[in-house]
Amino acid sequence: MGITFTFKINPEQKHSAYELGYMEGELNIHFNQKLFFHDPHNNLAELAAQLDKWMNSGSQKDFIFKTIDHDEPILTFQYESSNQWRLHSIWQNFEPEDTIHTIALKSAAKKFLENLNKEFNRIGYDVKFDDHT
Repeated sequence: MGITFTFKINPEQKHSAYELGYMEGELNIHFNQKLFFHDPHNNLAELAAQLDKWMNSGSQKDFIFKTIDHDEPILTFQYESSNQWRLHSIWQNFEPEDTIHTIALKSAAKKFLENLNKEFNRIGYDVKFDDHT
């Protein structure tokens, strides 16, 4: 059982978007090899900042991705017990029957942050998440 985060940055953004801390792109999350979550217009910088903060907290605290665009969180990782997490999204494609282990979840989140950081460096975007590279 595993989770993967993939993204594609929208190449048509204006430079002012960079200055506002907004970097839009397509985000896909696969869970157990099935598309769990798809957002073609996700603020990747906002997600990365919140995910980075959660990763650095070092606790079993739930991850709750809140965005100014929605009243309710669009993505959560809820801690259940014994290092197991349940995924939930207001846009999920299915209700996961399984949970995911802390190591697998944080490893996938770290890989997402590393890959996003590489892409941000490549395009000259000023927000960096170098703790995970």
